[in-house]
Formats: sequence, C-alpha cells, structure tokens
Amino acid sequence: MALLCRFAAVFDDDDVDQAVADVDAAYAALRPTQWEGYWPCGADWLARADFRGENVTWQRDEAGNQWARQDDHDDEPFYSTRTGPDTGTGDGFPHAPLRAVLSAAMATVSGPGRALS
Repeated sequence: MALLCRFAAVFDDDDVDQAVADVDAAYAALRPTQWEGYWPCGADWLARADFRGENVTWQRDEAGNQWARQDDHDDEPFYSTRTGPDTGTGDGFPHAPLRAVLSAAMATVSGPGRALS
C-alpha cells in the first residue's frame, strides 16, 4: 500500500476516511521504532491525491475497461494513462494485459485452501 498509493487518488464517491487510515497504517508499519524525524502520513498522501470536486468521472465499456475523464479542470488536472476506451490498436492503455495479470494474481492468492473476501 505504501508503495502503490502514489498511483491512487480519491474521488467524490470514495470513503476518504478509510483510504487515509489505510495509507496511514501502511506508512506507520514501515517507520523504524526509534525514528524521530519526518515520516509520511495519510494526510500527506491525501493532499496530493484528493480529486473530490474536480469533475473526474470514470467510464466503463462492455468489457469492463475503465478510463478517466475530467471536465472543466480549472484547479488541479487529473493525470491518468487511461484517458479513453480501448481502441484495439495497441496505442492506448493495455487493458487486456492488465486483466491477465490481475487474474493470475487472484488465482495465486486464492489458490487451494485460500478464500478471497
């Protein structure tokens, strides 16, 4: 979580308190016991990742591929490599390879004797 949260953002429909708590816990778990200097926290992450009220909406096609669209972004532009539907030309976001990796990861963590919650 601590490594990947820099690629995540919060939007109008998200449980922001829970997201901040999860990021905070991830950072805290990595802090050395005797550390007294600055250490990142969930509030630091939220200051960079808060796109509530910035008119960012996520679109989904029939295959389940998602991409972001932002209308009227006067303040903070939202950056994403997923800015349009999959055209099938190989120019856009690699939705199919990402689905394959996620499916393989799910199969690995939910292997025999494990249940996903």
